[in-house]
Amino acid sequence: METLDGQWVDLYEIDKPWVILIFWDPNCGHCKKALPKLYNIYKKYRDKGLEVMTVYIYDNKEVWKKYLEEHDYLDWINAWDPYQTTRFRFYYDVYSTPIIYVLDKDKKIIAKRIDIDVLKKFLKNKIGE
Repeated sequence: METLDGQWVDLYEIDKPWVILIFWDPNCGHCKKALPKLYNIYKKYRDKGLEVMTVYIYDNKEVWKKYLEEHDYLDWINAWDPYQTTRFRFYYDVYSTPIIYVLDKDKKIIAKRIDIDVLKKFLKNKIGE
């Protein structure tokens, strides 16, 4: 997928033991509540091998970019697929937002469609304090 700055990122090239993959939309009320909590989780665990890849599910780059800049969510991986070439909606069963997956070092899904509170407990058990 393409990143905010026009680079290309491949999920399998992210060399981290833990990746949170979240599909979201800046106009989604649940996403607006989840992203600040996710960012706090990211700050807590990034030095322990956690990466976050967010996937904006629509195609209005200006709306997406403005939201990321206003909330300073620029130090995790922000990606989108405006032409839907990756078929992420099919492969990750994206029909609502936010949708959170946790992937291991091999990018195997180890938790899917979990909410932020469950994610916190999951990571505490897997990564620790």
